[in-house]
Amino acid sequence: MHQYWRIVSHFTPAYLNDMFLRIIGQKPRAVKLYNKLEAAVESYVYFTTHHWEWSHGNTDMLWAKMGVEDKKIFVINSRGLHWPMYIENWMLGIKKYLLKDDMDQLALARAQLNKLRNIQWGFNTLLVVLFWRVLIALTKNFPHQLLGFIWHLFSSLCFKSVQKLVSISSK
Repeated sequence: MHQYWRIVSHFTPAYLNDMFLRIIGQKPRAVKLYNKLEAAVESYVYFTTHHWEWSHGNTDMLWAKMGVEDKKIFVINSRGLHWPMYIENWMLGIKKYLLKDDMDQLALARAQLNKLRNIQWGFNTLLVVLFWRVLIALTKNFPHQLLGFIWHLFSSLCFKSVQKLVSISSK
């Protein structure tokens, strides 16, 4: 299943993008970029697919020995973290200090990410629509009223999702 989604969501759009770039006379770059990304992901697969356990006995012992004032200065309890903000700051730190990217381009990168997310969503929706239309065409004995109802339900859910996506992206 992973291989299927990798091909559908990554390789196919990359090859289509490169084909389009070749048609308009530009240098293709999407497949090369995706291959670099794939190599980077492969380098940390081991660390993300194995089970890791750490003991925190020393941390608990340190926390118990700390006074109230020390606990305010040296926060070692992660329960008080606002995790979405922490992850965002962590990613910004990776971008700035590890990748040495220009932080002035952050708004442009976010806009590009939203654009790519919308393209992926549209591509996946198109695949579902095509699959559904083929399913309707191939099932002559199945009651078309039921398929029509399910199609109407699915399309209305898609429409509501697009409306919500547009309202979120306009904020």
